[in-house]
Amino acid sequence: MQNDKTNHIKVSPMPYVCIIGAGKVGHSLYYALRRNHIECTLIDRSTLDLKNRVAQSELTLITTQDSKIESTCEQISPWVTEGSTVAHCSGALNSQILESAAKHGAFTGCAHPLNTFPSMEIARELLTKNNHDTYCYLSGHSNALTLLEKTFSAIGFHVSYINDKSKAAYHAACVFLCNYLTSISETGLQIAESAGLDRDEFWNAVKPLIEATLNNISDHGTAASLSGPIARGDLSTISVHLSALNSAPEIISKTYKVLGQQAANLAQKSGNIDKQTAEQIRSLLDD
Repeated sequence: MQNDKTNHIKVSPMPYVCIIGAGKVGHSLYYALRRNHIECTLIDRSTLDLKNRVAQSELTLITTQDSKIESTCEQISPWVTEGSTVAHCSGALNSQILESAAKHGAFTGCAHPLNTFPSMEIARELLTKNNHDTYCYLSGHSNALTLLEKTFSAIGFHVSYINDKSKAAYHAACVFLCNYLTSISETGLQIAESAGLDRDEFWNAVKPLIEATLNNISDHGTAASLSGPIARGDLSTISVHLSALNSAPEIISKTYKVLGQQAANLAQKSGNIDKQTAEQIRSLLDD
């Protein structure tokens, strides 16, 4: 069970932070903390003085791969100071996997920096300024949340909260809006190449379109921002697209159809097309 004691250790104006996991997220947070003069250390789970670093830290952040978080926590749990905070930075996992630290008197939580860390270089540069405008979603024990909010706010994050039980769905949403946006972009570029277009030139051509779409969604919402043949109920154009994609890899045509079904739902919801037209489009896109 999570420790609910309130007689936790006295926390300094800013906590001493021990980051375990010297990957992209760990490095990014380490440089952000150091830049803001917050005492911290960045180590991996095989560091010789791991025990001493954990024992003296008020906040231990586990930034390893998700598959190693629980075992890392079990490794360091005997060394945590009662009343300190142990947290991980996974988007998908909740604080229950830190139960071993809770049993040794630590408060546990999660702090997920909501940004993309595709390379070490980008990770190091990502949080170089306090106006990086990145959100961090927190969950876990209330005492852990207090310290995590204090720490992440100090390095420029917008802090928000999520229920521990909703972490997996939250992270799936992040994957759709980030990782799958990249996948969709690649799919579009492959189709453009099949039409004889230069990939780089075409990307430069559609980039303003993508940016305008994102701005429209921010300003007006998804329903009002949907445009294109499905939004106007143009069955003939949709048919032409499907015919053109017949020679493409099956995964591309399937992606077009699945996303088209969602677009039809959105277009009907917004009132751009009526129920009958939406059903016609769904039938056309149905495998």
